[in-house]
Amino acid sequence: MVLCEMDPVCGASVARITSSRWLLSSLMVVEKVDGPEAKPPGAIAHWQDGDGIFCLRNRSTDDSELAAGDSKADGIHEAGISAAVWRLGQNTIVKVHSWIEDVEMEAEKIPFAAEKAPEVPVPDVLYAWVDHDLNRSFLIMKRVEGEILEKALPKLSPLQRAQIANDVAQFCVNLAVNISTRL
Repeated sequence: MVLCEMDPVCGASVARITSSRWLLSSLMVVEKVDGPEAKPPGAIAHWQDGDGIFCLRNRSTDDSELAAGDSKADGIHEAGISAAVWRLGQNTIVKVHSWIEDVEMEAEKIPFAAEKAPEVPVPDVLYAWVDHDLNRSFLIMKRVEGEILEKALPKLSPLQRAQIANDVAQFCVNLAVNISTRL
């Protein structure tokens, strides 16, 4: 198996250009706009988040000034060179993973899991694509309500930690049972 190139690393795949504009991959731009009438022409996807509307569009030749930006701004998590997560707005995140041909993407698994096991909480997928030049998959989705476990864990009692572990295990069991019985 040939591994994909990681230059630059996934953690450099999203960069905030201004307080309301992000460069995602070599292909896309996300902009926060003031209202639906301000939606830029050529928007591929748009969604409401907090007090604004966000629009995803293809990067154009007019975006040459977007070459530099802050890839650390809005970062939530970086997993070595192969994955990273950023926040866009209050309730939207973008996940970037290294990508290899013929490997299913997370964006394809989420709706499948929601259909097969509706009791398991999953995020709403807003848009997903592959940047073949960078060997990356991009996934824009609504954030699932709750606190990030890494931040909550130090505040939890052993009983609460055990309950979370049991809940997650039960979700896994439900998903496995529902998928095997519904195939």
